[in-house]
Amino acid sequence: MLTVRGAGVVAAVLFGLLAALFTLNLAAIAVATFFLAVVGADLLEHAWALRVVRPSAFEVARTAWDGHLEVGEIGVVRVRLAHPGSGALRVRVEDPVPPDLPVVAGATRLATWWPAGATLTIAYAVQAPARGTFALGPTVVRFVDLLGLAERRVYFGTEAVVRVPPEVPDLRRWTPGRRTGYAPRGSVSIARRGYGTEFRSLRPYVAGDDYRAIAWQRSRPGELLVREFEAESQQDILVAICLARPMAQGARHATALDRACEAAIVLASYAERNGDRLGLYFWGEERERFLPPGHGPRTEAERVDALCAATARGALPDPAGLLRELGSRLRQPTQVFLFAPVLAEIERWHPELISFQGAGHRLALFSPDPRTIYGSPTDELAAPWFRWIADTEGTTTDARRWTLERAGIPVHLYGSDGPLARLLAAYQHLHRWGTAR
Repeated sequence: MLTVRGAGVVAAVLFGLLAALFTLNLAAIAVATFFLAVVGADLLEHAWALRVVRPSAFEVARTAWDGHLEVGEIGVVRVRLAHPGSGALRVRVEDPVPPDLPVVAGATRLATWWPAGATLTIAYAVQAPARGTFALGPTVVRFVDLLGLAERRVYFGTEAVVRVPPEVPDLRRWTPGRRTGYAPRGSVSIARRGYGTEFRSLRPYVAGDDYRAIAWQRSRPGELLVREFEAESQQDILVAICLARPMAQGARHATALDRACEAAIVLASYAERNGDRLGLYFWGEERERFLPPGHGPRTEAERVDALCAATARGALPDPAGLLRELGSRLRQPTQVFLFAPVLAEIERWHPELISFQGAGHRLALFSPDPRTIYGSPTDELAAPWFRWIADTEGTTTDARRWTLERAGIPVHLYGSDGPLARLLAAYQHLHRWGTAR
């Protein structure tokens, strides 16, 4: 196949030869014939060398790598190509890398002569910038002639995927809530469940008891009684994440969706260590995925892969459909933590909400706050307009928030720092009282 350069050269040589024949200039004819012979010889030699070039004749493989990187971690990618044929070939090898995955060392392209029996290796290092799924390959080998007039491209099946799970924030930077053991990364020490939903008995008050557990109607002056509940062995929790376009608001690599995924992976770690079952549901028009509440290594791996691949696109679906879908999938009463923009027009889906709550499920909403999700603008000229738009959207968000809370749905707004502190507080309340708030 001729390249753009080759097509231009062939056209120029043929035009020169025709012009020389038209003028009957022997010198011009000789020069044009010479160039035509050189170009023709180059193209014939290239075609002859490629007569045995078949993808099955080459051995191309990507070195063993599980494709998982943490945020900020550097991974080395290697592609080895073996040429068992005869004769040397001039090649240009490329291993495509998405622009969002920066190459910090090495090169993804190689141009060289490839002798028979030799092995070529492309090696480079990539650094994971943020949560996501990044596709590598397929490796492309372009066989080119000496003058660069023709080439043949061969694609090898060396596709690979780099999965970067959400970053686990350093929990030391969060302000601890009352009696909540927030711990550094790698350690989980949330207060163990002390209350369930089944009443057991009354006992005398002792220092340190939660005042909300006091049975005021049964207590007497000087003798306070405290309600005790049967501790539950497990809770079913579902993290539902909206994949609509509004969840893409925020700074690059720190969008509302990114912060929701970070909070979800931290909550999964807490739930795993407390014996709770945690599931995931991705809510969107184009793509929905449901991972039922559970625990174990396999469930954790599926959860991480799903959080890596989550992307915000499409319009906001109907909340009534969400409640109907979850109501049909959830087998027992479940606390649902929904990460989505503040939902509007509750009047249309309020009957589904009543049915959802009647089945024993509870819903808590975590929504990006348009006034703080973007942070402070750096452009002084655009700052007044930015603040005006943010305040306008914030007023609308507040009005919708009060409507939802009157319907029994707690709403927590979060900014660029994410919803983790509010989510862990709600999870602690769930452990202590059986419902999140």
